[in-house]
Amino acid sequence: GNSLERFAGVIFSRRDSNFSTIEDLRRARVEAVSISGLGAMQLQQAELLNLGIDVMTDVKRLSFAYNQNKIVQDVESGYADVGFVRTDMIDRSVAANKTKWENFQVINEITDSEFPFKRSTAFTPEWPIGALPHVPFEIMEMVAIELMKLDRFSLDPALSSPGIAGKFATWVTPMNYLGLLGMLESIGYYDPEQRKCLRSGDVYAAIKCPAGYVKQSEGKVFCESDCKDGYTCLCQPCS
Repeated sequence: GNSLERFAGVIFSRRDSNFSTIEDLRRARVEAVSISGLGAMQLQQAELLNLGIDVMTDVKRLSFAYNQNKIVQDVESGYADVGFVRTDMIDRSVAANKTKWENFQVINEITDSEFPFKRSTAFTPEWPIGALPHVPFEIMEMVAIELMKLDRFSLDPALSSPGIAGKFATWVTPMNYLGLLGMLESIGYYDPEQRKCLRSGDVYAAIKCPAGYVKQSEGKVFCESDCKDGYTCLCQPCS
């Protein structure tokens, strides 16, 4: 396995499809995990925005599957033309004998000999752990010290068992998240004045349209045709 402190996003399609470039996304049915999914939506959204593609205005359909395994399956089956997942997601499906890498191609692949997984986007640090304001500093410090003692590769079962059960290697000191905040601000999910990230369970409320566009009514934003049960599909969120 790999012990990594950062991850990125992957933009992928079927290898035998006609969707192989960034420009091809303009006619694609795109599938992501959720509107607030970091590794399987927001990283790709920001990367594409930098390349001149806005997923809220430029793609044929944007669906949310709420499960990254489903995204891999839906691209392979042809239900979706292009999928967004985090790095290592397809590798996990391959390791579980659910698919083969040779069935897919990575769009906007970034060559990186120092990172073990294919990627299409910039990196972001792995997930941190936080505490609420009322928690005493001594408790936060104690929890952090004990977490950083854990090591799934340790010969001591007391230190390795939590990592094996939780599927993590260890805990390290926090990395710099300012780049992440800047990325979230660029796609409208972070308000620097309120210092608050948007994580809305209401997809309609969470839709952010670019300058020059307005959000359509709910009746026009969501498309029911060809939208799987349990999914949310956006066809014309902004106009």
